[in-house]
Amino acid sequence: MLEELSPLLKDLPPRTASALVQAINRCGEELNIGSDWVQRWIGFTVVADALTRYALGGEPAFELKGGAAIELRLRWPEKGSAGGTPAQPRATRDLDAAFRGEWDDIEPAVEAALEEPRHPFGFRVEVDRKSPPFLRRFRIRVRFLEERFGRVVERSFSNVKLEVSLYEGEHPTPDLVPAFSLKPFGLEGPDVIPCISLTKQVAQKLHAATEPPTEGKTNERFRDLVDIALLRALVPATPELRAVCEETFAIRGKQAWPPEVTIYETWGEPLEEMAREMGLPQRTAEEIARHVEEYVQQIAIAGSSDRPGAP
Repeated sequence: MLEELSPLLKDLPPRTASALVQAINRCGEELNIGSDWVQRWIGFTVVADALTRYALGGEPAFELKGGAAIELRLRWPEKGSAGGTPAQPRATRDLDAAFRGEWDDIEPAVEAALEEPRHPFGFRVEVDRKSPPFLRRFRIRVRFLEERFGRVVERSFSNVKLEVSLYEGEHPTPDLVPAFSLKPFGLEGPDVIPCISLTKQVAQKLHAATEPPTEGKTNERFRDLVDIALLRALVPATPELRAVCEETFAIRGKQAWPPEVTIYETWGEPLEEMAREMGLPQRTAEEIARHVEEYVQQIAIAGSSDRPGAP
């Protein structure tokens, strides 16, 4: 859909941040989508491109995951399954990445990946020192670089919230997902973004949505249930998916596979509101839970007749 847009400005590429914002506003109008979403995804794209081009030992060090990877696949039908999906993914406000290295290397790798300007954006990396023990959080300040009177001036463009965790388990070839195109803005950008496989995406979402809360806390991952409801249409219950789910639950070691799907008291209203906004066919919390439970059951028995000891 983006590729079908006519040039958004008479003179491209934009030479100033204000000219780029003008193009963003026009893009939002033509696509009938908020300009803030368009601006956020330009920021996501240039940060994700820089990260996924960074290599350690000759291999890409980062792959996109989480809500941004789902949105990238499903925002428009032609980026989903054959024939598309009738529902739309939720709009995500942060960028998640998996890192194929050691824990202590995450921070220097992020800083190294974003050290040089791209497209023509520069980056300032701020580390959140209050990150939980299983991931590292960053704020990436994306700057548009203007040439003014023979010198480069940085103009604030967007702030990207980045969360990075270690890659878990076996590493299949990443999915090369069509990128948010920067061509209508006259900017250079990637054609594809490497993302973790859909099977890993489903397994990680299932674990997060069903993880029992620690004492005195609540599980607030109701958004993962609507993500799973969307992904079910794309990822059939196969022995491969079952194996990845079993691996993910074993690595994280929080709850047994297959898990129970629980709708907590605080989930009902926001879960149903999100389902309506996304156009899910399942509208009540109970319907969503039943839809996910059926999926879990199908995955749990996938290929069971082929397993040793099966009748």
